Amino acid sequence: MTIRNLLLAGVALAGLAAPALAANDVEVGSVWDREYHDAQGLRVNGDIAPLHYRDTVYSQEKVTTGPGGRTALEFLDLTRIQVGANSTVVLDKYVYDPGRQVGEVGVSFSKGIFRFVTGSLKNKAGYDLKTPTATMVVRGTKVIVAVGADGRSEFTFVEGTGEIIPCGGSSRDAETGQTLITTPKCDGVSVGPRTSFDTAVETDVVSTAGNTTPNTGNPVGTPQGATNPPAGNNSSGGDNGDGGDNGGGGRRCGLIPLFFAHRRREDPLDRIAWLVYVGRFAPRDGATAEDRP
Repeated sequence: MTIRNLLLAGVALAGLAAPALAANDVEVGSVWDREYHDAQGLRVNGDIAPLHYRDTVYSQEKVTTGPGGRTALEFLDLTRIQVGANSTVVLDKYVYDPGRQVGEVGVSFSKGIFRFVTGSLKNKAGYDLKTPTATMVVRGTKVIVAVGADGRSEFTFVEGTGEIIPCGGSSRDAETGQTLITTPKCDGVSVGPRTSFDTAVETDVVSTAGNTTPNTGNPVGTPQGATNPPAGNNSSGGDNGDGGDNGGGGRRCGLIPLFFAHRRREDPLDRIAWLVYVGRFAPRDGATAEDRP
């Protein structure tokens, strides 16, 4: 068997070995905090992975942060969630039709503090936003949600209006500037002062996608079960190193790119093998197959 055939066989096997997403696992969006601060995702298949810039997040994924942690998520419809320290949020459900700009977004704010910004969904009733003691209805809203260990929830409406439906008692409309509060007693909704703060949620973190272009997520995506090495300016290079300013690059398969660097990929088999390599091993920085050697 020639070296070329061995390489083609190796690439094919690598593609078969790639971890598959669960059948009910849907891409929701990606991470838009350029710096990593102790945030991780627990995916539906039980895998845990750190969440780095541009990593894909999926439906039913549980996102958690540590004592000094934070992250920011942007969905495909431009819905945004900023997550403060010691927080847990579950991305329960996501369905989105970009052509009609309608869909369903289900999120459970389990504990901690968050900044939630509605996206481009025209059907605002498609949002299903919950804490342990309330359901939040939004109408073009920016709201800071704080959930205590006992389920006590504060909803501070920075912009827009909404409605808070408690686990018991009467619901209440919310106006811009108000903080509405629900408690584990399930005794309705009260208006009161805001008591929870975190610098991670006080201002908007806006992605490079801007306010009008839907976020297409990670160009290659992060398969379930895969982990990315730490990002940052001090990251190391080399075959096993990280990606420097562009985030974790992961392990490279050095022999295959070297082989293709000396060919023009005019042979159809060569081109197919290269495309498989790009999808499995190439750095997740958005480059296409034609941008590579």
